[in-house]
Amino acid sequence: MKEKKKSLVDVIMVNMLLMISLPLVLLGGIVVLGEYYFFRQDREVIKKAYIQEQEEIFKHEVEKAIDYIRWTRKQHRTPGDDQESEMLSWISRIRFHNKGRLPGFLFVRTREGIQLMSISRPDLIGKDISLLTDLDGINSHQLFLKAIEKPGGGWADYSWFNPSTREVELKRSFAKSVPELGWYVGAGFWFGDIERVIFNKQLIFRNKVMKEVSTISLLLSAMFLLQYLVYRVMMRKIRGNFHQFVEFFNTSTSTAVLVDAKALSYSEFVNMAKSVNQMIKARNVADQALRDSENRYRSIIENIDQGYCEVGSDGNITFFNDRMHDIAGYSREELTGMNAAVMLDEKDVEKVFKHFADIYETDVPQPELTCLIRRKDDTWKFVGLTPTVIKDAQGNKTGLRSIVRDVDRQKEYEENLIYLAYHDALTGLKNRKAFYEQLSDALYHAKRYGTELGLIYVDIDKFKKVNDTLGHEMGDVLLLEIRDRLQNTLRKTDFISRIGGDEFVVLVDNPNNFHPAAIAEKIVKNLSEPYNLKGNMVDYISSSVGISVFPTDAVEMDSLVRKADQAMYVAKEKRNGYVRYADVNL
Repeated sequence: MKEKKKSLVDVIMVNMLLMISLPLVLLGGIVVLGEYYFFRQDREVIKKAYIQEQEEIFKHEVEKAIDYIRWTRKQHRTPGDDQESEMLSWISRIRFHNKGRLPGFLFVRTREGIQLMSISRPDLIGKDISLLTDLDGINSHQLFLKAIEKPGGGWADYSWFNPSTREVELKRSFAKSVPELGWYVGAGFWFGDIERVIFNKQLIFRNKVMKEVSTISLLLSAMFLLQYLVYRVMMRKIRGNFHQFVEFFNTSTSTAVLVDAKALSYSEFVNMAKSVNQMIKARNVADQALRDSENRYRSIIENIDQGYCEVGSDGNITFFNDRMHDIAGYSREELTGMNAAVMLDEKDVEKVFKHFADIYETDVPQPELTCLIRRKDDTWKFVGLTPTVIKDAQGNKTGLRSIVRDVDRQKEYEENLIYLAYHDALTGLKNRKAFYEQLSDALYHAKRYGTELGLIYVDIDKFKKVNDTLGHEMGDVLLLEIRDRLQNTLRKTDFISRIGGDEFVVLVDNPNNFHPAAIAEKIVKNLSEPYNLKGNMVDYISSSVGISVFPTDAVEMDSLVRKADQAMYVAKEKRNGYVRYADVNL
């Protein structure tokens, strides 16, 4: 039976490792588990304290707002609806600090369930939500009616839309009655915000654990250092055999000849010889696999349907596939050695170079970068670039490689989507979304520079009659004719939008020539002229127009639109083809 050589080094090193490392690992595990147990207990304490603090903040802000309402009713010179509107406007601007993601805000409802003011759900303002329930069937209005019957107000839990996450989440709100107005005022917080506070605590806990792990790691490192010193002492005793092995090792590896393990004296060297032999065999296999891999890599790169190129650290192209040659339009000879900057648009050079430099320095992949390149025939093409770092066998950075994707069609599709998002599909005019964004910008400008802004609300009279008698196709033809007449009537500085089936709005904000009434009269006159709808004469179309003016009629966007809309309906009730200015009492 073959004698097995025992390794003294193995015995000593294993015993030392067990003697030193096991107690340290055990101690570290106990410390970490203990910290985790106390953190779990702290989690409930944090949650309870957070809820208590939030309740104090929101209750205080509601009571403060109600005190202001009552003070205003005593001091205010203007009675009636204007006073209530002013109070609602003031309440809508209130924001206060709390522990949540967003500043706190208030809401106001009537006891009958009319939403008078809501920051998180402005679309419900003015609507009856007395029957509105959440996904669990909970009616928040009924909960608040019970809460406000309690002395000093009360709390209610329900689900409501959270604007910071854009999701419906569980919310707790405090509400208190204002009986002299028939209102109740409330404010609340979302329970989801508690997780943010706990998350911060988790970070602190994590850092603490990392420090403890680092301490244990240092102790383990010291242990391994001690083992190394012991190993050095033992190595002195076997130096002669070691030198013999090194000489043999150098000769064997330089010629890829396997080491003869039988000629060695100690088990350590026998094992090393076996490892070297395995390494030599593996290297031979790896060399062949590398050659095969390079061939497959070249084949794949040449056959993918995307462009591919490699550039050196100087920016010159060193390798590319046929698809890259097709995208750029240059011959292989022209592309080889060309500096990549030659093909870039001047506006994109700085952006592309910064993107490439960031990836080269950090070696962290980035999202695809879209830019323009100039082809050889001087045409431009949108491409998507996804560069990564190229390294040599020693890990040194030598350049960048990138997939070059032709995204011309994608860019055209994206631009079309953007157009459809802001334009009416039938008339090509700006749509409701575009109108409200334009109105917001125009109001900001008017407030800043002290100019006037006119909003003309146009409703087409008897449009339904055309659809009913001539069909919807003729109705579409009529809308296109109305669009043309409006565009011919209005000035270049005026903004026109179709916001409904037969409703149009016009923004007049020229500070040097502000005459919205004159423009409205021209609109009414031009739209009342007979229409020839593919041979069908229509002479009964007219329009009703409502006008509101900033800052005379309203200073906020919703009020300005509402008053113009109300004025339009008054005009329609008077008679078709009538222009009506907004009434400040509307």
